[in-house]
Amino acid sequence: MIDWQGLRATAGVSILLQAGRDLGMTQAQCLQGTSLDVAGLDEPLASIESWQEMALIRNLQQFRNTDQELGLQIGRGYSMASIGPLGQAMAACDNLLEALVLTERYRWFGLSFSGYQFTETDSCWIVEVIDDQVPRDCRRFCQERGLVGSYTLFANLLQAPPPVISVSMKCSMPDNPEPYRQAFGVDVIFSAATNAIVYDRKIEALRLPLANPSLKKVCEAYCDEILDAQNKPKTYRGKIEAIIRQFDGDISLPHVAKELSMSERQLRRYLSRENCSFRQVLLQYKMDLAQEKLAEGQRVELIARELGYAESASFSRVFRDQLGVSPKQFQLTLQRGKTF
Repeated sequence: MIDWQGLRATAGVSILLQAGRDLGMTQAQCLQGTSLDVAGLDEPLASIESWQEMALIRNLQQFRNTDQELGLQIGRGYSMASIGPLGQAMAACDNLLEALVLTERYRWFGLSFSGYQFTETDSCWIVEVIDDQVPRDCRRFCQERGLVGSYTLFANLLQAPPPVISVSMKCSMPDNPEPYRQAFGVDVIFSAATNAIVYDRKIEALRLPLANPSLKKVCEAYCDEILDAQNKPKTYRGKIEAIIRQFDGDISLPHVAKELSMSERQLRRYLSRENCSFRQVLLQYKMDLAQEKLAEGQRVELIARELGYAESASFSRVFRDQLGVSPKQFQLTLQRGKTF
């Protein structure tokens, strides 16, 4: 889900502004209706709202009088330097999979508000651009930028063209498909069901030429500092906890995976690396909420029902397993002025 008022890093907007200047636009033409202040865009903690980036994209498209190839131009200009400390951390990874994990962990630094979904099969990697919530007049741009940006960053990391099997886009055939073929090295399938690049699975075994574990740690630490200043969760557990709170605990693993634009398998794997599971995170949320409600004096039966338990006995059993006392004992202890 795209949060149009959500704050993001400014790297993507800075690239768009440079593209506008390259097209011959004045700063006023680029910024019309965006409410952007360019003076502070290069500050480490600077941020913009996604709607501002969308307004800037529309200004560029209107100036060019077409939505074709602008995304190609922007995406081909991507580099590790474009993403600042995240780009340096990715370049220092041992392989592409490790770098992809970082892009999910530090999504705030991303160059696009469009969602990405990464899927693995026995023979290939599939990177898909999710644009369902992007306004129709900007979808071609987001498809072009997202797919070419992915390809360009992979090429930067490998310092060689990545092995592409196929590329598909939902948008219709452009007036001239040749620039698209040149961008990816293969013919693009238009009017497709998905926006996706399919890479040969052998890409997984390729070691990144600039791999440097020590530098990666330093860059990750700096990214963490910036996220701390922005009050953004750094771990997958933190992201899931935020989503669970957003939906008041009434959410499933498939729904959370969709919110994070990834498969259930990927999400389970990432959580496993953090030594936890979705069930554990959801259960912790429910137990924390149960303690709050018990402290307020609510009845155990009502709390059990609100937390989704068919019977209060089931809730009491889980509560005792987690906290070592029954809900009623917990409540009585608090009423007597004692704490846990």
